Amino acid sequence: DELSRLRAELDVIDSEIVIAIGARLAKAREIGAAKAAMGSVVRDPARERIVIEGVRTQAEAIGSNADLTQEVFTMLIHGALRAQNHDPSKD
Repeated sequence: DELSRLRAELDVIDSEIVIAIGARLAKAREIGAAKAAMGSVVRDPARERIVIEGVRTQAEAIGSNADLTQEVFTMLIHGALRAQNHDPSKD
């Protein structure tokens, strides 16, 4: 039926989001390693503002919820900072 089809489509989107989050965290770990090699600090508030402003603009351009998008990306940025600060040798 229609509801089942729509839910199945949503499940596919959810799976794509999970994969994208994993890819983003992997890239954040690479960035963290590059920052460490350069002696850079992990947190870059200016870059965080650029990311948030960019995704808000994207969301607005497609008619999506910019506030929700900002909330999600704020959480993703915090997760990326944790990934960059994580020392796998201590696992």
